[in-house]
Amino acid sequence: MGEGKYKGGRPPLLNDEHVEVLRAITTEQPRSSLGEVTRELGRRTGMNVCTVTVRKALRQAGIERVKPIRKPTQRALVRGGTPLRVGYTDAHRREDGPSGMNTDLTEAEWALVADLFEREGMRGAPPRYDRRTVVNACMYLVRTGCAWR
Repeated sequence: MGEGKYKGGRPPLLNDEHVEVLRAITTEQPRSSLGEVTRELGRRTGMNVCTVTVRKALRQAGIERVKPIRKPTQRALVRGGTPLRVGYTDAHRREDGPSGMNTDLTEAEWALVADLFEREGMRGAPPRYDRRTVVNACMYLVRTGCAWR
């Protein structure tokens, strides 16, 4: 960042004085986000730079930031304030179905989409193949990328 370290190309936007301000900001507010550090640098020095420039200057100066504590978002909370559990659950576990493929829909997944594929009134010719089998075949083709016949 100093004059001796400059190796050509575009000159750095932040000089040694700016780096000292960054050092003071990260010492005073150790858990602030990169955006907050950038805004505070702009407030103190009048220098309007992007967060990428600040991140690069912090890295070059060897300044380590502490990760900010993240607050749960509104979408992550359900009624009662308990966090919503997302991820792999028993509903996602696959049983060996008729074809035994890991791309087959589970019972829970089929319950969600069955009404899209089941006909009401049973008019027309009866289906040749079970609709769930056809959907499972489509899921296999989409997942594996094999050619359609």
